Amino acid sequence: MELILEDILALCAGKQEDGTAMAGSSISVFGVAFNKTPLIKQEITFTQSLEIHAAGGCITVSIDFKKGPEFYRTAKICMDWLKNPKGTLIYTMIPMVLECKISVLLQNLVYCDFYEKKNGVVRLILAFDNNETRLFGSDNIDYENIKSLVDSEFKQKQQDLDDDLERYLEEKAKYENELFKINALGDMDILDIDETEEEDPHNRPGVKFGDEEEDGEGYE
Repeated sequence: MELILEDILALCAGKQEDGTAMAGSSISVFGVAFNKTPLIKQEITFTQSLEIHAAGGCITVSIDFKKGPEFYRTAKICMDWLKNPKGTLIYTMIPMVLECKISVLLQNLVYCDFYEKKNGVVRLILAFDNNETRLFGSDNIDYENIKSLVDSEFKQKQQDLDDDLERYLEEKAKYENELFKINALGDMDILDIDETEEEDPHNRPGVKFGDEEEDGEGYE
């Protein structure tokens, strides 16, 4: 059984049941020492949950950081490398549920940007050439277990989506019911009565008015 990248990525995105990230992450910039051995020039590790999207030749990773040193250092490493791509930048993801037996290596960073969300959270977006993505694993990989984990994760995410949809439909029905009540009240005829206007004596019940020219009286 072959390792399928999409299956492994499914085990890297999102959070586990306890709220921790599905995968650990690191960004490393490698150079070459004088003796031509690889040398790590810069490196940072973090444990934020990831959003991962792979389409065609591009793969994007979105990471939410609290606005602070960890975010600034991560963004600086990536942006500095894009401006001056010396050495090799590698983004490594390690799915926790696979007990560090498999790693996903993203190479050839092509895009880096960020934007602020709410409550001091900053989203960092990184895009890589998906043709350069590599999988590395140990020799004792249980492929059947990986497939089972992927299926289980898919079912859980589908259940979460179904639960979200059910809550949305309940809220929508509640909102529409309240809106119907408001509209129903708006359709009712409401009589405007001007209490300052003097009452017309001709409209008083029980009072009969005659012709003033005939009998000279205002009433009889």
